[in-house]
Formats: sequence, structure tokens, C-alpha cells
Amino acid sequence: MSERLVRNLQRRLRAESVKSPLPQKIGRPIEVALLYPNGYHLAMSSLGYQSVFQQINEDPDFLCERAFLPDRRDFEEHRRTGTPLLTLERQRPVYDFDVVAFSISYEMDEVNMLTLLDLAGIPLDRRERDSRYPLVVAGGAVVFLNPEPISDFIDLFLVGEAEELLPEFLDVLRAFPPRQSEREMLFDRLQKVPGIYIPSRYTVTYDDTGRIEQRTPIGGAPPKVQRRLVTDIDRRVNASTVFTEETEFSDMHLIEIARGCPWGCRFCTAGFIYLPPRYRDEEKILAEAERAIAAGRKIGLVGPAISDYPTLDELSRKILERGGKLSYSSLRIDSLYPERIGYLKESGQRTVTVAVEAASPRLRDVINKGLSDEAILESVTRILDSGTLNLKIYIMIGLPTEQDDEVAGIVDLTMRIRERLLEAGRKFGRIGRITLSINNFVPKPFTPFQWCPLAPLETLKRRKEIILTGLRRVPNLRLNFESPKESYLQALLSNGDRRLGALLRLVHRFEGNFTQALKAWEHDPCFYVHRQRDPDEILPWDFIEHGIEKRYLFREYLKALKERTTVPCMIPLCHRCGVC
Repeated sequence: MSERLVRNLQRRLRAESVKSPLPQKIGRPIEVALLYPNGYHLAMSSLGYQSVFQQINEDPDFLCERAFLPDRRDFEEHRRTGTPLLTLERQRPVYDFDVVAFSISYEMDEVNMLTLLDLAGIPLDRRERDSRYPLVVAGGAVVFLNPEPISDFIDLFLVGEAEELLPEFLDVLRAFPPRQSEREMLFDRLQKVPGIYIPSRYTVTYDDTGRIEQRTPIGGAPPKVQRRLVTDIDRRVNASTVFTEETEFSDMHLIEIARGCPWGCRFCTAGFIYLPPRYRDEEKILAEAERAIAAGRKIGLVGPAISDYPTLDELSRKILERGGKLSYSSLRIDSLYPERIGYLKESGQRTVTVAVEAASPRLRDVINKGLSDEAILESVTRILDSGTLNLKIYIMIGLPTEQDDEVAGIVDLTMRIRERLLEAGRKFGRIGRITLSINNFVPKPFTPFQWCPLAPLETLKRRKEIILTGLRRVPNLRLNFESPKESYLQALLSNGDRRLGALLRLVHRFEGNFTQALKAWEHDPCFYVHRQRDPDEILPWDFIEHGIEKRYLFREYLKALKERTTVPCMIPLCHRCGVC
């Protein structure tokens, strides 16, 4: 075992400030290695990952330790010395744990998942594992959407929110420890827990066109897997538990104040898979905020649409009155009132991020954003008038029905924003900066655009060039473009079925080289990426029951084609999508 790797882990552990250190357990606990298939920096920026780590360790019969994708130098040291993947807390081989649990937030991390299994000395294929090996499980946002591309490698998936599902999963393991129980008997018990998906208990057949013909449960498995949802999010406070400089939010104490988004933007998974919207009790948030203030940390209020939190302004004011500083994870641009901008300025925030999302008012109706250029410019003016002169703007290209002339409208809108920036600069005697972040639309499961193809790569490149031609020489403007190739791969992994398992094995064999792997793969990737899906087609993820009616999503898709918007859901009065 490499002493250098052990020292590196010990150094990283000493640099952490942990809300609750590893508890002492009586007897031999069931040990869980919680793996994040990316680097430590990204893992510790994930509030969900931290929350699951804390939740498992609160159970007296379980002990959870963390492990991550090593950086390049450490990875080479692993290979050179034959050192297996080690946990952070006690530098123990992951292979020795009873359970290996992956938290997967991004599709592109699925290849890293195989790297970690290999580095741990665990067979990649679930069919080659029995009770001599750790039970390999996975949860996270990717599992909510489409676990099928990685179903060859995972023994079981936890489809749902951890506060609701994790205790029932742990209860079964408590009664049937994975290393001491025959695997099929354990699966028999686990498949009775709603939200647990065991891929070996289903067969999938395909027709001559390559579409799914039939999905058949076997061994008593349920026809559909119910996504688990916590109705009372005040059951646990979801907040940062580990603090370190090696993260995106090194000085920030994150607190989740809301879950689920009512707006139903047709490209966005958060507006559908986490429905209905739920809001945390203000007093519980303030109690957590006071702990952050006492520790001298800035407070980050987190949620997919926190501008809809019923008492956001009062909550923000109370935090500031207590001596805190705050940041918002996301605010709709049309909710940036002078008071809220003032809260950010008082907290020392120098950059405000706004999501324009689409190139034209027509396209914003298509995606159900419903924002005019004038509304955007009014909000930008309010931000600049406050003295905040740095803007980060998110926008997408390649959306359904998008035309080249609409993409040219991005140039026009950006220049109009810049004119206002220059006016504010003259007023305040300093110059600001615009950062324009341009992402490519990728169709995702459980959204109204799940039937849509990814725009051809040539189209994405052409539209990128339209923006570059109009803006590349503009001062005080930075352009960030998402790679069309990366969007292609993301679309492939997002919309794939079980047959992608063979592709992921090839990518792993070719050390992450997708180009080589795609050449060797027997299937046509364009079948998954550039094909318009039929309304009555069985989609790879249809077996997950989110509560959203498929026909509702298709109605929303048809409304998008007609450029018609839908009002936000109004809990508890709204029953249109099927969730409530």
C-alpha cells in the first residue's frame, strides 16, 4: 500500500471541519463506502452527498466512510503501487466494506463509476458478484431519471429521496447483512421495498427497429418502480455537514430551503421529477443559519426555485439582522426586486447570475419560460442600478424549433445589456463584466422534451459561430461554450437503454476514449441521440413511476410546438399532471 496515498488522504481529512465526526459504534456495524464518481472538490460541493453521509452515520448499526475519484497524480500512484481505492476516513480498502454506494449526479460520471469499481478490485459486471463482494448500490439524480445504461454494473438502485427511502433500505440490511446473506434471498426482501429497483429482476426485449418491445418483471418484482418522495421535508434539516477549502463553496454553509419547482420549464428535470414543490419551515432554517453565523460562514440558500419560497424576503432580512451574509442558488430573473438585490449587495456579492435560457421571446414561450426581452432588460437595469456590475447570463442553443435568426437575437440582446452596463459603469465610475455561458439543449427523461432529438452537431457548431461572429471582439464580455461533443455524449447516456452497458465497458477499456469505443460498439449512437421518438414508444425509463402522467408530458410537448405557456402548479389546488 502506498504511504504517499495514505498521507494525502490523512492530510485532506485533517483540513476538514466536520459538524459530526465519525461516531463510535458498539459491536461490528454494517460498513458502507459512499463513493462519488468524480473528484473530492465536486463531491464536497454536493449537498445531497453530504446529507446521505450524515444520515447513514446517524444509524447506530451502520458506519459510512467516503471515497472519491483520485486526481491524475494519485491515480498513477494507485496503478504504480497496486494500491486499491481507499476511503478518506480510515484509509481502508473499499473492497472490504459490506456495501459500496454510489451517489451519481451527472451522466458523464458513469464512466468514472466503472473506474472506481475497477480500482477497488470489484468485478464490473453484477452477474460476476455474489456475497463474497460488497453489495453495489446507486442513488442520486441520474437514478431518478434513467438508470438503465448502468444497470449491468449495479446490484440495485434507490429511486427516490434519501430521507424517505434510505431508512427502509438500511432496515433490510440490518436484518440480512449483505456479506452474510445469500444474494438472491436478499433481493427477495429488498424488492418489496417501494423505490428499490433490482435490474436482474427484469428482462427487456427489442423489436426489429431497435425500440423496446417488452419489459417483463421476474421473480415477483413489481411492474413499475415507485419513486419515493418525502412529504415532510422538515423531518431533517438538509444543510452542510463537512466544510473544507477544497470545494466550490469553501466559505459557505449551504441550507436547502425548498425542493421541487412549480414552473414546469419544459427542458428542465427539476420542474418534474421533484414535484410537488415543498418548502422548509422558516424557524428551522433560521436555527441552522444561526449555527452558520456563529461559525463565521456565509449562508447559501439552496433550492431549484427559491424565489417562490413564501417568506424569502422576511427570511433574508432576519439572516442579515442576525449578522449573517447570504447567497441565493437560483432566482428567476423576473423576481429580482430591488429588496432582494439589496440583500445580495449587503452580503458582498459582486456577481449576479441570471438565466435567460432561450434566444427569443418565442422560444421562451416554447420552453415555458415566458419572459420578454423587455422584462429581462428591466431586471438587468435594476441589478446594475444597485451598483452590482458583474453579470453571469445562462442561455441555451439547439432548443426544439429554434432557428438561426433567433440565435442571432442572442447577440442583439447581449449588446443591449452591455449598453446598460456601460451606462452604469459611467454612473459608478468603474467597469463591469458580462459572462455569457452558452449551453447546448440536451433532451432529458421525464420532461416534455423527452421525445426530442439533440440538434445535429453541425447545427450547434453553426449557431456557436453566429454568436462568436457577433460577440468575440466585444470588450468586457467573456464567452463560455459547452462542447457539442460533450452534449452528444450526455444525450447518449441520458436517453440510452441497457445496451449502453457494452459501450461503457468499451469506454472503460479504452481509458475514457469515447471515439474509439463508439467505433467498436455494435449499435448506432444516433438511434439514441438524433432520433425523434414516437408518442406511443416504450421509453427506457417508463418503468419508473414519478406520478407524472406520460400523456400530460406529451400534451406539454404539443403546447410547446404551438408556443403556448402553462401556468405554474398551485399546490394544493392543481391536479393536472398526476403527482398530487
